[in-house]
Amino acid sequence: MPNPLTEKLTESHIDKMLEMSSKGNERAFEDSKASRRYTLVYVLLAIALFVFLTIYLVDVDQALWLEILKLLAVFVGGFGGGFGVKSYFSRNR
Repeated sequence: MPNPLTEKLTESHIDKMLEMSSKGNERAFEDSKASRRYTLVYVLLAIALFVFLTIYLVDVDQALWLEILKLLAVFVGGFGGGFGVKSYFSRNR
């Protein structure tokens, strides 16, 4: 017994499905491109803040700058450790 939907399916339906799939792929590509742009802006802002604080605080208060560097190192280490643990557990599933 043939499927009743296949009897009603025409070339225009197939063309429309292919067009919708193509548009979906284009939207996904644009989303990923926008995400990369935002990430680049965030990284550049973080680098600019780091450079500004380095230039400003080294002359003003070196002890405070060392504390900020320690906290930054702890944050980066925690982030890297969490990323490593996540990838370790995702591989062992």
